Amino acid sequence: MIKQLTPGYREVLLADCDAWKLFRQKESDLIEALAKEQYSGGGSVQSNIIRSRKSGSIKSRAIVMFTYYDTILKY
Repeated sequence: MIKQLTPGYREVLLADCDAWKLFRQKESDLIEALAKEQYSGGGSVQSNIIRSRKSGSIKSRAIVMFTYYDTILKY
């Protein structure tokens, strides 16, 4: 997708990606904190819940990015 954008918008896309990576890390930290026994009641299922929430976030981002890319290719 970056090759399709003009130079000014490439920087915008790269800045957005950097910001999303930071958001993903902070959200991951929050998910892990809320999965602690004192907040969730604990249990072996917590690791599955953590994994599911983290992968759901990445999946959502991928869908958004592919939608943008598909739009760019149409024009």
